[in-house]
Amino acid sequence: MEKTPQENSVGPVSNGYHGKIENGEAHAQTTQPDARPVSCLQKVSNAITGTLENAFERLGLSIGHHPARYIVGSVLVCLLCALGLIAFSEVSDPDDLWVPKDSQVLKDQDWIDENFPSTVRREQIIAESSNILTPQGMAALLDIYENSLTISSTNGITLSDVCINLIYGNSIDVKTYLGSRTTDNSGHITAAQAAIMTWITMGNDTMESRTEEWEGEFIDLGLAGHSDISTVYVMSGKSWQEESGKAIDGDVTLLSVGYFIVILFVLAVLGKFNLMEQRAWLTLGGFICIGLSILVSIGLSSAFQQGYGPLQSVLPFLLLGIGVDDMFVIMGALNNLLPQEQDYDIPRKIGEVLRHAGVSITVTSFTDFVAFMVGATTIIPALRSFCIYAAVGILALYALQAVFFTACLTFDLRRLQKQRDACCFCCVTRPSPPYTPNQCSQRQFVPFAFKHGLTKIITKLPFKIFTTVAAVSLLGVNIWGLVELEQYFDRNWFLPDDSYAKAFTVAEGNHFPQDGRAGYIYCGNLDYWGRKSQFEAMDAAMDTSSDILDGSTDSWFSALTSWLSSSNDPDVTVLLDASEF
Repeated sequence: MEKTPQENSVGPVSNGYHGKIENGEAHAQTTQPDARPVSCLQKVSNAITGTLENAFERLGLSIGHHPARYIVGSVLVCLLCALGLIAFSEVSDPDDLWVPKDSQVLKDQDWIDENFPSTVRREQIIAESSNILTPQGMAALLDIYENSLTISSTNGITLSDVCINLIYGNSIDVKTYLGSRTTDNSGHITAAQAAIMTWITMGNDTMESRTEEWEGEFIDLGLAGHSDISTVYVMSGKSWQEESGKAIDGDVTLLSVGYFIVILFVLAVLGKFNLMEQRAWLTLGGFICIGLSILVSIGLSSAFQQGYGPLQSVLPFLLLGIGVDDMFVIMGALNNLLPQEQDYDIPRKIGEVLRHAGVSITVTSFTDFVAFMVGATTIIPALRSFCIYAAVGILALYALQAVFFTACLTFDLRRLQKQRDACCFCCVTRPSPPYTPNQCSQRQFVPFAFKHGLTKIITKLPFKIFTTVAAVSLLGVNIWGLVELEQYFDRNWFLPDDSYAKAFTVAEGNHFPQDGRAGYIYCGNLDYWGRKSQFEAMDAAMDTSSDILDGSTDSWFSALTSWLSSSNDPDVTVLLDASEF
């Protein structure tokens, strides 16, 4: 077929070069060259841009002829990547999330887990009242304890099945179990606003599941409260992990609402409000691309042995923003085609769209991908894992928008060409004469608002002054915030504000701020008796340290030597040699 001059006209192109594809062959058309000399870097840039444009045009032509193949192929590739979910693992341990893998503290923790594996769990209740040290308050505490003995799970597991009967040889300081204490002039405690009760349960591999089952009943006991106690707070061994997971569930609700709002916005921008030109199905195709990219990100990253942490809950929002931007770029390229290009057949038109839009989405996606891959070099495991997830997702989204969404656009253009209804385009065709959209639907409200609303406001002097003052003020606030920035981490930040676990941690901080944190000293294969003087010196240093609470140190070595020195049991003394060991 002979091409008309109109078909060969492609419009102005910078630097005088514009590659065209006709019947699968690339042809370079040269316009009037620029009088200015072209630098070597500009020549390289032109060569790269021209190559990409030609490649995208070929891809667009192929998609325009076979859109169904590309849609099915894209879905199959995504499902193949999703097989990596077999290796999916969720990471919630703060040590695994925020501590570098090669740090000394993790090496020490591994040694402790191997030599002193934790086999206990702590179940706690805080009772809060104006004065818990009244007969009524003490009776209420006893009620709670006795009720803990009788509660049982659906499988009949009771406290006696999971409790560890510990016998302490050392004296305890009762004051440590009372919070917000009031004392008289003699130092005697006259009142306390809180008391804490602790149950020690089994947490080894064989008993952990049974203990967790009983903990569910224990949590219900604490949440039920007591009529003679103002407020009861509860925390079990499984509370933190379960309640922090609910924070992510809450994000899912917000994510759903956010997606719905963005979908409405994209519908308003991509299409027009009439039966023929609204693009609901095309919009849905764009969001399917985002969903598939999330699936590919999680699947491939899991296959790369990257755990799923709390930061990954931000991933859908990130890919949503990038995906919507790519959709707008592709649709913008369609709307900005020259009049003669608008008359092309659909495959050739799709080729022109990808020719113009492909380079743009390549540049933005490549820069985002590189930025996150650079971030993946961090030593913080949670941040490194998130950056890998994001980089894989961005790469997948780029490919899907260029292929899957463009294929959906091809079907939408075919529908418009056949004047099918946008809602039921599979079975409804507009009758003759051709459908005429209402006049109001032809007005694009977003561009109208910017052209006739915002542009008139921003050129006014008062708005310029306001913008300048606001920008300078914001800069000042940011500088102040940067100066005041402190590095601090508290894993309780992951607990929802309305969770019972968060309420417990707040009450604990209010009533027992002096308790501090527990610290431990472990020793390996040593000549303990030969180092007796060193152990005694260490115990003395801990007892007199201002950083350690009085009476809170507990040394097994001191307890052992004290017992040996006072024991007259022949079954014991017969085991001792001249060195008393």
